Amino acid sequence: MDKPIVSFENIKNLEDAKYLQGREIYAFKEDLSNLKIQLPIELIGSLIYIYESKDREIGSLVDIIPGSNYEFLDIKTTTSKQLLIPFTQDFIKKISYENKQIFVSNASGFLDDAL
Repeated sequence: MDKPIVSFENIKNLEDAKYLQGREIYAFKEDLSNLKIQLPIELIGSLIYIYESKDREIGSLVDIIPGSNYEFLDIKTTTSKQLLIPFTQDFIKKISYENKQIFVSNASGFLDDAL
């Protein structure tokens, strides 16, 4: 059996844990301080680059917007336009929390008209 990543005081077995399945769980950031996790909200303010040409900055992350299937990165481009990019592996190729950088794919050329 896999070792749990987190545990909860009142959840003692798998049957108890099923109650939480599919539910959102919230925690205070300070309660998570000893865990080595990075939260997407920490990316706000990150510079956005095109993955295929790493030196081409296209803007900065203003917000992360929830959607019905996935979240969107709300980007203010260097030309002051708003750009929404799905926060999925198809579009996001690399994230550096340390350097506050996000590299997005433009393989299909979808960014060309938006920039």
